[in-house]
Amino acid sequence: MDTKAKKILINTFWTSSGWRDEKITGTKDFEYAKSKGVMFEKITIDHEELGRKLLKVYDKIDKQQVVDFFIASLTSRKLEYRSFLSSFAIARVFKTHKFQSTDYKICKNCGIYNKGKTEYDLNVLNFEKIKWGGVRFSSIEYVLFDLEQIEKITNAKPTKEDYEILEDIKNVIINLPQEERPRQLEKKLSKVFKSNINERENILNILGICGILETEDQKGFYNNFIPYNEREDRPVNKTDWSYPVDWWQGKFGINKEVWNYYFG
Repeated sequence: MDTKAKKILINTFWTSSGWRDEKITGTKDFEYAKSKGVMFEKITIDHEELGRKLLKVYDKIDKQQVVDFFIASLTSRKLEYRSFLSSFAIARVFKTHKFQSTDYKICKNCGIYNKGKTEYDLNVLNFEKIKWGGVRFSSIEYVLFDLEQIEKITNAKPTKEDYEILEDIKNVIINLPQEERPRQLEKKLSKVFKSNINERENILNILGICGILETEDQKGFYNNFIPYNEREDRPVNKTDWSYPVDWWQGKFGINKEVWNYYFG
């Protein structure tokens, strides 16, 4: 990734104090970052067109390529590689459908806001992807954007150390005490590979979306697409976790079928 373009993108949204109030990029800087595939023009697309486009992009994606990106990120810490896995998992079971509104004008099937043409800022999605490895993992607009980026980058090759870390992650998960939750798991993973809290949280959220970390009642996106209005929030005041991993405990272990599907 072009270093200058990356800096332009990050500076558009972020300061040393956090989010920037006015998100303005100079024309010259924007055109430079756009020429490097780091910043984008806003897109306008409707609900059904977005769904069709997602499936078209998914058809071109190779599962092993996505898996390799995820595994290779464990030592390289290229955070932008990681959410390809959860985006692939969601797209794999996604089906086109008619907009079904809720009281909040959100499609109760996929969570897209608004049936008609909607403008999306791809730059904030890419900023979140590059800085944190993604935030809106289950948002269909992010899933589409994320998968579109795969063809722009060189395939990753996991190392022996990457595979060893993956196996260590698995062992920590399956040996977690039954009543412990994702936070205790995250802390124990800090001893397995170089990472910060946000990185470990994202990895666990991604494994949840894939269906590796799920419960008997709160399933990930493996056998079926989980409708937006069925992704239950755990009844707590505050949580750092996404559905379904927020519900997960050590007693549920891993879904071996899903683990083997992705990691062999």
